[in-house]
Amino acid sequence: MLKKLTIGGYLNAVAVMTGLIGVILVIYGHMTSSANALVNFGVVAALGFVGVAATLVELLSTAKLGNHNPLAAACGLVGIALYLYVIGTSASQRILMIAGLFSYNSMNTEGWRVFYINVAAWVLLLVGALLLVISSFMRSVKE
Repeated sequence: MLKKLTIGGYLNAVAVMTGLIGVILVIYGHMTSSANALVNFGVVAALGFVGVAATLVELLSTAKLGNHNPLAAACGLVGIALYLYVIGTSASQRILMIAGLFSYNSMNTEGWRVFYINVAAWVLLLVGALLLVISSFMRSVKE
């Protein structure tokens, strides 16, 4: 399978890895502090893993069915949407904590740790979504 991949396929593979690590970091950020836990944690984690699975299905379907198949396109869109959903949901729930860290509660080391973990997760998920967008305009396998 790896012999058939081109640059677009490798970008999809990197998008799978960055998405998986980003979702794991969101989960780790949730479990770091009980005071800064995500409200709908189960939904966010499940949809994050569904996004990673959709991206993996996109990679495998292009390897099996060739470039420009409808399954790969649909899975790519689902992966992008769910990566951005995880970013938006976790960022909207962390915004008050972040505002507090930058204004009146700057000595909260536990809050800063959660902030850094979440920023790393958001960057990885955003990179994964951007790689999926870029790879959708490229060929993923040699024909």
